[in-house]
Parts: sequence; structure tokens; C-alpha cells
Amino acid sequence: MLRQWKLAPGTSHLPFLPFPTGATIYSEGQLYTPFAPRKHGDQLAEAHTHADGIAGDFSIGATKSGIEVHADCRYLAIFEAKLYSRIAGGTSHAPGYDQVSRTMACVINTLLRGGCPGPYAAHVVVLYPADNVGINPATFAKPYLEHQIAKRVLDFGLDPTGVFARGWRAVLDTVQLSFVTWEDVLAEIGGDKIEKFYDLCQRFNR
Repeated sequence: MLRQWKLAPGTSHLPFLPFPTGATIYSEGQLYTPFAPRKHGDQLAEAHTHADGIAGDFSIGATKSGIEVHADCRYLAIFEAKLYSRIAGGTSHAPGYDQVSRTMACVINTLLRGGCPGPYAAHVVVLYPADNVGINPATFAKPYLEHQIAKRVLDFGLDPTGVFARGWRAVLDTVQLSFVTWEDVLAEIGGDKIEKFYDLCQRFNR
């Protein structure tokens, strides 16, 4: 999908399109968490987040898959691809800190680490089947995300003088969260082969 969106950058009703000219696309990249271990065995920490897809202005950092953006970043989109699974409700060290909130915090952290002053377009996109009734986009309104991240910062005991603690609320306002059905995606870039493949995905992943 990312490759097709990159190759066909025409008009679209999808909020994260078109990709900018020269956008990099990548799968399974790591977004660095602001809640990394502070010591061995840190019981409040979490691992970095793996994104199903990433598009935009970024490079691979010191690790083999770590995503880094720079101060001149103008576009970043993170994609979470779902079929019939629900949004993960928490991590082992932070029950209740759901997958969408966690991804949003990692995107914010990525932008803050890169020192991006803007203007830029930043997106978190959840792709899911229209008949996946376990996903309710209305749950993830901005006040909810703000509460979730604020609670995680407090529970983790994040250094209040650090870059993330001081800047995440302002950056949250700049990141657009979108829930987009696979049916809407296929309406724009579908074809016989890809629609048959989607039918098979639905059949064997319920």
C-alpha cells in the first residue's frame, strides 16, 4: 500500500495523502519510546514501538531499524495495520496504556528528539476492516490521548526537566490521528488482485 501511495501521489480524500515527493517508505521501523529503561530491570519501562509502516522524511539511526528525523522534517506518517484484532490495551509494565496512546507518544518523542520546529505534517493512521467492531475510533479523542500520556509520564516518574516531559503536550496538537478502513483504501487504489487478496485476509484472519 505504501508503495502504491508513493507511486500515485494524486489527489485523495484520505487525510495523510499525498506523500511528499521523495518520501522514504519503510516497514517495521522502531520508534523510540520516551519510557526507556533507566536501569537494568526497570519495572516501569517499555520496549521501543515497531510501526507496521512509516512514510516521510526520516533515516535509520544508530540501530538497524530505529527511526530518526531531523530538524528539517516536513512529513511523517506512521501506520498501524489491523485486521480483526483489537487495539492492544496495555503493556506488561503499564496495563491500560493502550497501543494508540503508546504509538502517539513515540511519534511525539521522535519529533522532539529530532528537534523539529515545524511546520510539518505528522500523522498516526490506523487501518482496519469496516466490520471490525472491536475498534471504536471515537474512543481515541484528543482528551483521552492527553490523559493517557499524562498518566504514563506521572506513573513512570519521567524527569520533568527532560525534553519529552516539557514538550509533549504542544507536539500532541500537531499530530493528526486517523482511523481509515481498508474498504476506503481499496476504493482508491484497489484492483482485482488486491481485492481478492483482501478477501482472503478477511477470511483467514477472523
